[in-house]
Amino acid sequence: EYYPSGKPSASIHYTDGAPDGPQTRWYEDGVVQVQGTMSRGKRSGAWVYNGPDGTRNEAWSGTYEADVRVGD
Repeated sequence: EYYPSGKPSASIHYTDGAPDGPQTRWYEDGVVQVQGTMSRGKRSGAWVYNGPDGTRNEAWSGTYEADVRVGD
């Protein structure tokens, strides 16, 4: 996925139409917005969420299992 400017906005892998595998989303200036892995459409493993200035959003970042946050 790309912004109208042509800069990348997201890299998402799909399997059978569902997000599956590594995914990254960026703000238009190139700062990583979110990065993690999906398993059959659900967050799985370590996820990092950042604000527009690149600071980590601790409320959302952490370890996920079946799309539920289970740890920091």
